[in-house]
Amino acid sequence: REKKKGNAPPYYVDRVRFWHVPDASAESLQGFVYDNIDHSATVMTDGWAAYRGIETWGYKHIDVTENEDLKPGEVLPYIHQIFGILKNWINAIHHGVSQQHLQTYLNEFAYRFSGRFEPFETWGMMLQISTGVKAPTYDDIYSVAKGGDYAHLAGLEDEDFWDEWPW
Repeated sequence: REKKKGNAPPYYVDRVRFWHVPDASAESLQGFVYDNIDHSATVMTDGWAAYRGIETWGYKHIDVTENEDLKPGEVLPYIHQIFGILKNWINAIHHGVSQQHLQTYLNEFAYRFSGRFEPFETWGMMLQISTGVKAPTYDDIYSVAKGGDYAHLAGLEDEDFWDEWPW
């Protein structure tokens, strides 16, 4: 989003989404991009080789390390700041988390971070989600360790559900 007021940077991050990928391979990272970013979007990356080839799915790919008009320090500091906030939140508040629970904590942080400017809208979104999805059990949530999907995300991929929300 564009700057609103004061001495804030010219842009800020509005919403984030995290997914605990098994490694930094092209298969893992491009899979996340494919599943979570609109295929007509522009994707800016830091030059990591695993991102090469995402153009084949319709993305406009900008590698900030190869673009003379963009300075990585001006474009990508936001993601590093977000990761720093996330690490502090996990370590200071929760004193670390296990691999088994990491995705759940990432989801909570994304929810809190993405709703920090609009608390009432975030509350409404939480109510809408909670009434439209069956509550999972503990075993359902962590069935991913057994090769399943995260139950607390099931049903939210329905486009009609998100289209009804006034983003």
